[in-house]
Amino acid sequence: MGAISLFVLDTICPACTATYVLSFISFVSIWAITTPGSLVQISDFKLYGVVGAVLLGFSYVVHGSFSEQYFPKKAQEMISFQFADWNAKPAIEIDPISPLQLNPNPNAKMKMVEFADFRCGHCATAFPIIHKFAKTHPDVELSFQAFPLDGECNPVIGRANNVSCFLARLSHCAGEQDKAWDAQEWMFKNQRAFGSVEAVKSKIIEATSLNLDTEALFQCADTDQTREIIRNQAKLGEQVGVKGTPSLYVNGKKIPGGFSIPLLKKIYNSL
Repeated sequence: MGAISLFVLDTICPACTATYVLSFISFVSIWAITTPGSLVQISDFKLYGVVGAVLLGFSYVVHGSFSEQYFPKKAQEMISFQFADWNAKPAIEIDPISPLQLNPNPNAKMKMVEFADFRCGHCATAFPIIHKFAKTHPDVELSFQAFPLDGECNPVIGRANNVSCFLARLSHCAGEQDKAWDAQEWMFKNQRAFGSVEAVKSKIIEATSLNLDTEALFQCADTDQTREIIRNQAKLGEQVGVKGTPSLYVNGKKIPGGFSIPLLKKIYNSL
């Protein structure tokens, strides 16, 4: 494991190393107790405790040092690259269609428009990052647009699975009950259980913690108006150049790659 960390991942984990050493000490201790006539005496266990405490303290300090000096260096390089790429792009006009919004403000300093699919693993990872940033910055407006990877409502996708479009409609309709963000968080957490539309319905009926009127929710999701809204959101994504999910646009410029709080802060501070 040490060789893999050092030569393949190009780094080491002091905390992990200390764990391995402590595991070895535990093995020796058990062997000493269960093996008659062993050279290791019970009295030596006090020494093990001292050594273990020193190793843990040392690993904590060294690991913190590595975290501050090594990892941020590479992460900072990526953030700088992403920021430069975002900053160099020309801004395009994006007029969200019936968006679900957090901190709606026509004069917001920073306007984020996210296109996402509820069965997308990367979207599930991005959700808490984007929402945490928006919630801690009142002058940042977040608008959500569905971009289902599902040909039923998104013509640029070859195959139809029906599920992603249905989830997008549910998200929109949950917004009419002021439960949009709770419903989205729930969807991302349970996305592996969504193998069919019926599975989604069954699962959401069981989700009593959401406090949704499921009958009204399903009726809303099945209306022509809601279907048209999701189709238009997907079409907007195609028009602005969405190639995959999640896609995040800040003040009309698409952020390349993944998202992070430091990157969003860097963009925010530059405005």
